[in-house]
Amino acid sequence: MIKVKEFNKYFFVAPIVGIQFLHLFFAPAFGQVSTEECSSGNSATICQVSTQSAYRNKDRGDETNGDNTGSVDSDTAVHQPAGESEPSTYTTKGANGFTLIRSKNDSNILGCVGKGGKIGNVKLNNLIVRDDGTYIDGGFGKYSRTSETCVPDDTRTLTSADSPGPTGPTYEEIMEEILHAAESLEPGKPTLHQSYNNPAGTGRAEGDPNVYKGDQINFYVDDGGPYRLEADMLAGHVEIELMPSSYVIEYGNGDTDTNYTAGKPVTTYPRERPRQTDTSYAYQRSGNFHAYATVHYTARFRVDGGPWQMMMVTPQATSDPLLVRVWRVDVGRVAGDCSYDDTRWGCKNDPTMGKKDNPNPRLRKADIRTGQRWHLNDNGDGDTEYSLHRDWPDM
Repeated sequence: MIKVKEFNKYFFVAPIVGIQFLHLFFAPAFGQVSTEECSSGNSATICQVSTQSAYRNKDRGDETNGDNTGSVDSDTAVHQPAGESEPSTYTTKGANGFTLIRSKNDSNILGCVGKGGKIGNVKLNNLIVRDDGTYIDGGFGKYSRTSETCVPDDTRTLTSADSPGPTGPTYEEIMEEILHAAESLEPGKPTLHQSYNNPAGTGRAEGDPNVYKGDQINFYVDDGGPYRLEADMLAGHVEIELMPSSYVIEYGNGDTDTNYTAGKPVTTYPRERPRQTDTSYAYQRSGNFHAYATVHYTARFRVDGGPWQMMMVTPQATSDPLLVRVWRVDVGRVAGDCSYDDTRWGCKNDPTMGKKDNPNPRLRKADIRTGQRWHLNDNGDGDTEYSLHRDWPDM
């Protein structure tokens, strides 16, 4: 007699002893429930065995018996072997591409499955503290509403004895590159000005070096900036700037002022006394002087448009000398006016008076940086007032 059994629509034809052996051996392994129905033909008895599998539909939460001809979606069912307890967990897809392992009891996240099938724990990378002290997940900006990532259990920490060390540049290497770039950024030479003879006021040419003793002389500095550098570095896109932090004015007579503003030109109108400003200075002694301005800078940088950070880079730059000719006013009695004799005392060709158009006047105090005794050089070429100041420098 031949016996035919049906297992999941696969047909086996074998002697009855072999069929019974398969039935006894495989049925418990698959956890299936079998029923057998036999019918007699003219020459053989044919038995059909139907198998059923028990599964749980997680969408409905009920248990269903389906015959072996049906299909079970592995994403929506958990197969339960006969005689074993029901699983206490289920899986869902995380927002950032990994699988979450959740508890059936309370839906809490118990773990995760990351790339390569590695089991790990969920970590939130962007927690925001509310005013009441609670936390919310800040997400990854416009890219994801959650900042969840799956950290494998076998991830080694930086304190582990077998840590492989950082794979990218270190903080020291990143900052060293930025520091070298900042140090290579050199400011240009500033220019020192005084606006005592602003043409809108006195009518004299701008830059005219002639001023009067005791008057407030408004100085201002043009530093020639801004001084900036942009480059792609190890840290990202880096911007570096040199910011003026102070302006030191040396007036050439031994006096020095430190200002925290560059100053600006001002106008003194006719019959108006020059007014004091934040960057003005009054010479108390007549003479010719070389004034200098030194601008001190502090470097700052930022990465990828982030906040500015200050650096311990403090370059400085000094101007060329600015000639300042300080005049005093003497009053005397004369017998006639200059129209009769322009060499009289106080007239323009008085040999005892200085020449405001002297191209190379002698300095009252030697240049504080170069030591030269005349404005243009150290030999007095072109000085038209030498007879008046033979003893200078005397300060």
